[in-house]
Amino acid sequence: MEENIKVSVVMPVHNVEKYLREALDDVCAQTLREIEIICVNDGSTDGSESIIREYMEKDARISLISQEQSYAGVARNRGIDAAKGAYIICWDADDRFHENALERLYERIVADDADLCVCNAQRYNTLTQKYVPADSYFVREFLPQELPFSVKTWPKYIFNFATNVPWNKLYRRAFIQKHGLRYEARERANDVYFNMMARYLAEKITVVDEVLVAYRVNNSDSLTGTLSRTPMIAIDAFLKVHEDLDKLGAFEDEQVRQSFANRALYSILFALHRQTDGASFVAIYEYLKNGGLEKLEITDQGEGYYYKERVYELLKRIHRCSVVDYIMIRDAELMEQQKERMEKYLQERIRQKDEVIARRDKRIHDIVNSNGYQMLLKLWAIENKLKGKKRQETEE
Repeated sequence: MEENIKVSVVMPVHNVEKYLREALDDVCAQTLREIEIICVNDGSTDGSESIIREYMEKDARISLISQEQSYAGVARNRGIDAAKGAYIICWDADDRFHENALERLYERIVADDADLCVCNAQRYNTLTQKYVPADSYFVREFLPQELPFSVKTWPKYIFNFATNVPWNKLYRRAFIQKHGLRYEARERANDVYFNMMARYLAEKITVVDEVLVAYRVNNSDSLTGTLSRTPMIAIDAFLKVHEDLDKLGAFEDEQVRQSFANRALYSILFALHRQTDGASFVAIYEYLKNGGLEKLEITDQGEGYYYKERVYELLKRIHRCSVVDYIMIRDAELMEQQKERMEKYLQERIRQKDEVIARRDKRIHDIVNSNGYQMLLKLWAIENKLKGKKRQETEE
């Protein structure tokens, strides 16, 4: 029955047959049982849909929506429109989820009567198959001491305590419907508008300070690895958010303006530095330098305005450097960082080797000074003495 569904899990699926079973296993094993799992097949050309249908036969909570490839934002919207749960979360089909993730999020959002609940997350390295800590998805230093909170009580960091990824956020479905929140139909950065507008509009936001989700990295099929294909897309997403926040009068509060500038600048610099194509890097850089930053109201406000000193330094560098100089300086910094990492690596290898030698020497020392070894030396001495005596008797 619809009234028994506590959480709707919306999962866009596009050519993830290598990871889909792991993700579905994690979702189906959730300790919160009153859920529905809406898989939206976004034009997959591999075996993803067959896997979904296989799981549908085993778990009646799973349903399937199919569409031509329109990217994750449109797929999430389709799933949200079909959702019947009191709360909604959008999980990616190649990530990993702790078995009690939904239970912990649901308990907290209900207890605090909140519109939004955010949890901590980590990364899962596909190559090493190891979990790696991450500090960007959930930033404790930007959270208030008292929960729940909202833009009214915590304006300075409203956009900074978490990134714009959707998979560590549980939303009240009625809140989404009330404000008509939609993911954008972009190839990437389609989650920027939804999540930033939601944080501004939410009357109550709460958090679960636990690692409940693992974002898969080193996945060659991920869209994150194709940033240069649409270099301006992240900037366009932030421009749209800025436009609509401005219409709502959000920037009448200078702290909200500061929070937005910090979020936008950090994300845009990340996109800039992840470009693998020179022309795409230049296109972004020249746009930012020639008025793009001002359109987003990202200006040099002096020390302390930007929450990370490194981000502020890069902003000043864009203002004073040509793209060639910027690249040369950054390449020199990367080379220095690589040198430092190599030195640390070599020092660690030397330390490990010294430890091995020290353990070996201690072992030899312990053996030489052991009662057994001393007894063996005495036996050898006696044996050699007897052999010498016998040899002498033979010669005589």
